[in-house]
Parts: sequence; C-alpha cells; structure tokens
Amino acid sequence: LRMIANYGVSRDADGEIHLACMPAANAIGLPRAAADGAADDAGKEGEAAAAATRFAEALSRAGLPTDVVDDIRRAEWKKTIINGAINPVSAITHDTVAQCVATPSIWATVEALLDEGIAVAKADGHEWDAGFRDGLLEYIRGVGAHKTSMEQDVVARRRTEVAFINGRIAAIGDMKGVPTPTHHAMLGLLEGMELAWEMT
Repeated sequence: LRMIANYGVSRDADGEIHLACMPAANAIGLPRAAADGAADDAGKEGEAAAAATRFAEALSRAGLPTDVVDDIRRAEWKKTIINGAINPVSAITHDTVAQCVATPSIWATVEALLDEGIAVAKADGHEWDAGFRDGLLEYIRGVGAHKTSMEQDVVARRRTEVAFINGRIAAIGDMKGVPTPTHHAMLGLLEGMELAWEMT
C-alpha cells in the first residue's frame, strides 16, 4: 500500500505533536503494478484493497479523513507538485505558508514552481482538468500559518528532502524536455545551504 498524508504537524516538545492543518483528505491505494495485477494475483490484490479500506476507515475514525483512491500514482504527483512549490520557498525564507501566500514576490515564485511541476507531470503522462491548478493553489492557501517540514529541517540543520522533491521534478523535466529553471534554482540553493552546514 501507498499513502499520501495531507496534514501538517510540528513538534512542540518531546512527546508533543501539534496538528497544524489538514487542507485535504489523505489518500491511500495500491501501486499501479498491483492494481493491474495478473489474474493469479487477484487474491493478494483483494486482500490489499481490503486492508487499504480498513486502514482508511481507522484513520478517518481517529479524526484524519482518508480516502481510498484508484490511482495512487496520480495522488503522489499531486502532492509532489504542491510540496515542490511551497516547501523550498518556505525553507529559504523561513516564512509560514500564510506569509508566503501574502507576499506577492514570494507567491510568484510558488506559482512558477507549481506551473513547472504541472508541466512535468503532464509530460510524464498525467492529464489534469481545467480546475486542477486553481485547486492546488487553494490547497496551499488552506495550509495557513504553518512552517513546512522542510523549513523545520533547515532550522534544525537536518538534510532536507529537496533532492527527492525538486530534484526529482527537475530530473524528469530534463528527461522529458520540460524546462524547470525554478526547481533547479531551489535545488541548488538548498543543497548549497546543506553543504555549508557540513563545513561548519
């Protein structure tokens, strides 16, 4: 099973986690290879689908709404595009998401990252409806006064996920012939920051 978590948390103290936001339901599903499995794997596929349903129901009862989705790969792309747009910007500026939204020059960078991510996902075979972009922007606006996990990593001088998020979007863009200059810039800036930590 794969799951996309759509909530933001912060660690207030040892043993204390604060749920800051949940702009959309979580998503859980089977990887495409399993979902399209051969007939002789139908039993295992059915067990996995049942497990996904049970897990989603348990999380929803606990106050974390979770949906079972048919195409988890599409959900992965959606979350990657969002994280690739807001996480590095908040990490570099040390702003909350709400502050990034409210600052026109910063928000323009977020939108540029978002547009590049959508273009790369499309080149990778994922089509989006006309309201997809606006929906992603609304998701980001709904996060509010939350410091992203990447910003929290920077404050703690932990290695960030920039290579796995922006680096991956940029790499796929390079392979598909889709320009991603803003993602490359975020990758270079944050990896440079991480290198500086190692030298001090």
